[in-house]
Amino acid sequence: MLYWFFVKGLGPIAHHRLSPAVSGLNNVPREGGAIIAANHLAVIDDALIPITCPRMVHFMGKAEYFEGKGLKGKFKKWWFTSVGVFPVDRSGGSKSLGALKHAREIIEDGHLFGIHIEGTRSPDGRLYKGHTGAARLALETGCPIVPTAIIGSDKLQPIGTSIPKKGKTKVLYGKPIEVAKKPADEITHDDLRSLTDRVSTAIQKMSPRLKTEGASFKSHTMVRVMTVGLPLASRRRILPPLERSVSPLFTVRTVPNRPPSTLSVFTSNPRPSSVL
Repeated sequence: MLYWFFVKGLGPIAHHRLSPAVSGLNNVPREGGAIIAANHLAVIDDALIPITCPRMVHFMGKAEYFEGKGLKGKFKKWWFTSVGVFPVDRSGGSKSLGALKHAREIIEDGHLFGIHIEGTRSPDGRLYKGHTGAARLALETGCPIVPTAIIGSDKLQPIGTSIPKKGKTKVLYGKPIEVAKKPADEITHDDLRSLTDRVSTAIQKMSPRLKTEGASFKSHTMVRVMTVGLPLASRRRILPPLERSVSPLFTVRTVPNRPPSTLSVFTSNPRPSSVL
């Protein structure tokens, strides 16, 4: 595996171009399995963590990176495999379970596993509701989760950009969240959601921008439940002039002369449910 060759060989170039300011390295466990759970702003996030973390971090990568044809496809597969990335089918369900099993083995073998808790890149630089895959891995293995905030990478590499601009970024490693191991059949949805929201909140608090623009993750869930089953077309027909944004995830509009519980919710970045 060529992980350290690339980190040590190409790392100085990445440092010069991305200028990552790092804090909290003492929060990264010196040994044993752990999860580095970060937000996701740009493709270069997967370079920022390896060049700033003192230990090797294994990541998942979308399966398409490993399925390309021809010389270019073979090179991409070799590259990602060499730097510790393994494939995951992001369609969710049973297709993602194999990747979770591999991630669990990495943690149980005493290594670091990195995951972007939102599941995909943020479209606007704000923190979105986390998927529960990291929480499940932590509960099944009893390993700590290190909440990690990446700041500024979206400014250097906006969505659709291949080569990042030269500029400054930050990588902040937060205090580990200790997790008690539980049998897989005893882990509840509430366990997963609660732990995921703790991690998201910890990431949010490390970034002033996320903190000022975001709302509590508990309110996200409450709003979603209140409107479940209401067709999008119906919601659009009852939209009032009054509108207020209560979180990066949802825009909530109240209906005049209706009970306060009558809400219309729109997801600014809709994604299918997934275990990751």
